[in-house]
Amino acid sequence: MQLQQRLKILQSGLEDHQGLVLARPADIQYLTGFKTITSNERETFLVVTKKSVTLLYPSFSPVEKIVGIDYFAGHWPNDLKKVITDASNHVSDSQEHKQRVTDWQADLSALFADEYELISNIKHTKWQTFSRDKIWQLRQIKDHQELQLFRAANQITLQTVKLLQAKLKIGMSEIEVAHEFEYSAKKLGATELAFPSVIAFGAHSALPHHQPTKTVLEPEQVVLIDVGARVDGYCADLTRTIWFGNNPDQQFLEIKNIVDTAYELAADQVKPEVFAADVDGAARKFIDDAGYGHQFIHSTGHGLGLEIHEPPSLFMNSTQKLRKNMLVTVEPGIYLDGRFGYRYENTITVST
Repeated sequence: MQLQQRLKILQSGLEDHQGLVLARPADIQYLTGFKTITSNERETFLVVTKKSVTLLYPSFSPVEKIVGIDYFAGHWPNDLKKVITDASNHVSDSQEHKQRVTDWQADLSALFADEYELISNIKHTKWQTFSRDKIWQLRQIKDHQELQLFRAANQITLQTVKLLQAKLKIGMSEIEVAHEFEYSAKKLGATELAFPSVIAFGAHSALPHHQPTKTVLEPEQVVLIDVGARVDGYCADLTRTIWFGNNPDQQFLEIKNIVDTAYELAADQVKPEVFAADVDGAARKFIDDAGYGHQFIHSTGHGLGLEIHEPPSLFMNSTQKLRKNMLVTVEPGIYLDGRFGYRYENTITVST
């Protein structure tokens, strides 16, 4: 889907008197192609009305201009106020009467409080919270180009993890392994990391989001690697857990078998029109029946794309159905506090 098409779909949900302010970097890249210096660096605002789209961006940042967008080289709150004020004062001719843009929606998940206070005080404007469901309906379904970028990121991640496993040796620290992943992934073409790498040795693997420390690798222990490359904004997410040594703990082998089977049961459910909760249920029931339900402490997976965590959530309380060309992780795990954790994860394209 072309950028102009995405913008037209968004604009089609607005009336002549309505406007929208977005500030989330991933939304802005999705709609305009503008890429921030880093994935979490907020540099821009996007102001959308039925008739116009304005991108406020820093003049020192590169921008590739496309037809249908007005570019305003300024991105501070006062610049945003000026653009909204101008849009609010602009009178457009509709079929029956002249119409001003008076009713505005703001994505309060991305705007700072002082920014919202400034723009919400503009005369003759009314404000309400933008429902992110509207944009998630667009972003959840990936087009061909998006899927290609994800596959590139995923292939780099898979290849790098294989290289990493082969390089593991006694005395390496968790931090060293994390640095090795970043270096190798970028050498293979990653733009940046999709998220801070989780490298966990031994008992550290029992904490799903453990961050690397100076702890060194010892013989006969668990190594959990949860990493992802990013290519042109699109994220990969993959986890592998191995036993480093020749004599794996018998409980580790038992849990590995349980989690791997739970993964297959859940992955088999990843199809269009299947409820996200049913994917979670397939993995959760198997792990629960095996006696480790209380040690499965997170959802079975999540959507991803320009952000590492996007809808849908593969969790028991979800009411959402999967749709073709969504990207979702499947990542069951069991965590024994003080001993080790085991997680297995891939990202799957929802297809028929």
